[in-house]
Amino acid sequence: MNVAVCIATYNRPKGLSALLSALNGQVFADRRPDVRLIVVDNDSSGSARAVCDEIRRTGGWPLTYCIEPTRGIPYVRNRAVACAGSDVHFLAFIDDDEVPEPNWLDELLRVQHRYDADVVTGPVVRRFMTEVPAWIATSRFFDLPRRPTGSDMTVAMTNNTLARTQALHAIDGPFDVRLGLTGADDAHCFRRVHLAGFRIVWADDAIVYESVPATRATLLWILRHAYRVGNAWGLIETDLNPSWKTRARVLAWSAARVARGVILLPLGLAVGPRGFARAFYNIYYAGGLVASLAGIHSEGYRTTDGA
Repeated sequence: MNVAVCIATYNRPKGLSALLSALNGQVFADRRPDVRLIVVDNDSSGSARAVCDEIRRTGGWPLTYCIEPTRGIPYVRNRAVACAGSDVHFLAFIDDDEVPEPNWLDELLRVQHRYDADVVTGPVVRRFMTEVPAWIATSRFFDLPRRPTGSDMTVAMTNNTLARTQALHAIDGPFDVRLGLTGADDAHCFRRVHLAGFRIVWADDAIVYESVPATRATLLWILRHAYRVGNAWGLIETDLNPSWKTRARVLAWSAARVARGVILLPLGLAVGPRGFARAFYNIYYAGGLVASLAGIHSEGYRTTDGA
């Protein structure tokens, strides 16, 4: 069995170095797969080359480094898939601001085998890099949902996913370059994989940790993120099913979010910043949904947080 671990990177040398070191430290309970690492740099100046050269000198899995000069994360992800080729059984995806548990890849492969899944996705646990205000630490804005292992899913993200190569080759792209800098191309891709009849399951013990820099631990970033997430889901839904019923459903979601936000506003008087943030999170999310109906793309990946 062979696996290509695909990593898209842009101006995060420290994060990339930590990730590659952790990947070279992966452990396996049983059969050790044939693993190779593929790093695609979206910086045309090749700022990640030195990191990859240093990792190569320390040994570990074979590593392929290449540059994708066209700005936009779907171009980078497609380049990684192309670099992996068609002779690999599985493609794993992880972000350059994450570090996996030592058994991460082994657990993804174990769950894939147990459930005969085409795609396996797992939890991302976010960790603050610096001390943050108490209301942010307790707000759970940065918590992502978890599920029992084996749960069927309709979507996956490239921040923690293993996919059969043939499942990705079965759809166009596979990552849609129309989504450019939105960051929604991975969810769009795996929604199409699911709609094409491939099975996606959850692996709750295949854990990766995402570093949250100080620039994200702010109210402004949280609200911008809410807008971007709402915008992404609206774009995905209306693209996959461009009917008036879908647009009406997205508009209804938006109205429900606004109503929830208005209802929660008085809570801010009782609980302070956390309550106000929760109310405005819903309102900004609704704004993203409405913007998607107008064809507006939120380009959250135009800038990069963290090192």
